[in-house]
Amino acid sequence: MKKLIAMLLALALVLGMAPAALASEGDVTLFHADNNEGRGYDSVENCMLLNGRVYYMVGYELCVYDIVTKTTETYDASEIVESAAMESEADDEYDDEGNYIDIYRETAAWFMHGDDIYAVVNIRAYSDSGSTLDGGYVYRLELADGKAQLVESDLPRLNWSSMTEDYGNYVYSRWAQNSFASGDSLYIQTYDDDGNNVLEVFDLTTGQNSERYIQDLYEMVPAGDGRLIVMQYNWSEETAHFAFYDPASESLEPAADYPIDQTNYNLPNGVCYRAENDTLYYVLSGEIWAAQGFDFGGAVSVNDSPVSGGNGITQMTDDGFLLLWDWQTVVLRNTDPAKRSEITLYVKDYVYIDALDNAYYDYTNAHGDVSVVISRNGSRSDILQAMMNRDSSVDIYCMDMSASEYNAVFNRGYMAELDSSAKLTEKIDSMYPAISEALKKDGHLYAVPANAYGYTIGVQLEALEKLGMTLDDLPGTWDEFFDFLAELPAKLEGKDVRAFESWYDQRDLRYQLFGSLLESYQNYINAGEAEYAFNTPLLKGLIDRIETIDYEALDVIEMSYDEETDTWYDNYDDRTPLFVSSVSVTVQGYSAGETLLLSFGDEAPRASFYLRVAFVNPFSKHVPEAIEMLEVMLDDINQSSQYTFYPDMNEPIHYPDYEEYKVNLAQWLEEAKKTRNEMDEEYQADYDEYIAYLEDEIANIEDTYWMFSPQEIEAYERRVPYLSPVTYDFTNEISGEDENFYDLIQRYYDGQIGVEELLAAIDKKVQMMRMEDM
Repeated sequence: MKKLIAMLLALALVLGMAPAALASEGDVTLFHADNNEGRGYDSVENCMLLNGRVYYMVGYELCVYDIVTKTTETYDASEIVESAAMESEADDEYDDEGNYIDIYRETAAWFMHGDDIYAVVNIRAYSDSGSTLDGGYVYRLELADGKAQLVESDLPRLNWSSMTEDYGNYVYSRWAQNSFASGDSLYIQTYDDDGNNVLEVFDLTTGQNSERYIQDLYEMVPAGDGRLIVMQYNWSEETAHFAFYDPASESLEPAADYPIDQTNYNLPNGVCYRAENDTLYYVLSGEIWAAQGFDFGGAVSVNDSPVSGGNGITQMTDDGFLLLWDWQTVVLRNTDPAKRSEITLYVKDYVYIDALDNAYYDYTNAHGDVSVVISRNGSRSDILQAMMNRDSSVDIYCMDMSASEYNAVFNRGYMAELDSSAKLTEKIDSMYPAISEALKKDGHLYAVPANAYGYTIGVQLEALEKLGMTLDDLPGTWDEFFDFLAELPAKLEGKDVRAFESWYDQRDLRYQLFGSLLESYQNYINAGEAEYAFNTPLLKGLIDRIETIDYEALDVIEMSYDEETDTWYDNYDDRTPLFVSSVSVTVQGYSAGETLLLSFGDEAPRASFYLRVAFVNPFSKHVPEAIEMLEVMLDDINQSSQYTFYPDMNEPIHYPDYEEYKVNLAQWLEEAKKTRNEMDEEYQADYDEYIAYLEDEIANIEDTYWMFSPQEIEAYERRVPYLSPVTYDFTNEISGEDENFYDLIQRYYDGQIGVEELLAAIDKKVQMMRMEDM
């Protein structure tokens, strides 16, 4: 991926192309990493604005974007990056105890001073006996001959003692949460031994520092006149406090209080102050806001932003563009509301759909006249009232299909029909029927799937083989499962197999089986197989069977931890467990395996999973644009979802860096053998284990380095006929201040209530909520 990114950036430079412009005039996306391609994508390490140029580090490249010419130059930064992870020469290869020493350089902080960019570098030494840290060296960034390097500077070494954490044999550097220079001072926001945020001030003429405690310090930014703006916030309060801080007098001058929304506790991010117009800019719920004179009540939304900021300081160009960045994105955003697009799509994403992030860029690149705001705050409980009021403020909603609010708007017809989109109907009709039909009502399409997940009890094929059994020998109903467990101890005798994973104690396993049974029963009655009630003889009888399992015969220890004696009990061994606690029902590229699908009688079992979907507000003023946004989102769903949704996605694939990884393994093995042979014989054993690991990786890479393996795809295709999306999940709906679902379960396991009282309480709450949602 890093090679692809470098090639694309180089191509843009050769062709004279500017990075993509977006909805507000002059908006630019300098970098965005697509995280849907498996392993191998690079992240943004730092980003700074200096003298009309944006400097940002991505992987092994330092990119420099010229704001005037709108061109990007790239520099090889491998010496900077590798110095943080590559062994360098040491005066002594071994410590006094004969332990091999690794010496590393790590970049602790970046800052700008004058016309240059500097890095604070620490030198760390590791050995089996511990680590040391030699910190506070200040290097200057130099760009020459296509390379980015850190060279010695005229600035003094910083007194880094207050930035270190000493754990006896191991010493670490504290994280520099935020760093910038103003005048001859370097300001770093970090934390103390008690976890409190603290301000470290370094004198760049002497290297000496002082520690400043500002009550409830949350964030700090430069104010432009030698002062700082600090945001103070305590989670127990209903307001955040903004103030000017004078480092010379260590005094605070209050500026304004920001009221915290008590429904989501959303705080301003990416804060930047512009003294010329006395305006504080910040990012909130996917939008950039401008509060002139710190008047938060009169703050104006000036643009959208896909980045909330918070990674380092947010800076502003001379012509009023905010530079915002995070680990996968770098953008410049206009702050002139007059230059914003006329159409803005508002998206409420309650479930953090990753495809939306990529769809934002793909959609806005193709629709320069439309701005998109993605908000991941607020409560979905407001949606039904908004629909009844014909509220058009939100265009697209994203939530779990199992949510009661989804059921309410779906059943009452508060969703825009999507049939007008031939692209959506064609793609969704090509999905597995269990998925496509769940998105429709009376033959009309109303929602678009974004991702799916679900986990259930799994079966180890290796253990089955050791027992001389096949999948056909497994139980098919819950009653048969409990019968199977009763007979299992005899079948395990003399075999290298255990019933369950070793870390389970009896209470944990009871809880796990209870949860799986209850979820399975919920989906059984969701499908209309029985009356919608939990306090039934069928469910009660099965729960009773959980309590009568002979756990000792199955080698499940009574307890793994005794609170009274503070003692841990270990039941670990190398036997292969037959049943595992969690196997993915959907295609995930991990947690792959066979699922144990159990029914309650003669009906077919269900492979239950949760579906996250997006739909359009029927009262939106921009329905056509919103539908186009969903078309793009469906194109951008990750590969796991594609393999889960589409029958024709069934080809096994290795990780994207498979070929590169094979080459690297061979190279690492050759280097390891060479290093070992050059060592004194008494130290060669230290490398033997590493060499054996590399040899094993090379021997098994063909069978293990799969993104989606043949075995996982085959296992998924076996359960496709039983796929069943969860349409209602009461465990996530029973909530409130009085007593939620988990409180009820805890009381049951503590012996405070019996099973019938438990199920009656669940019934009462569920029936009440279902009446509200109809």
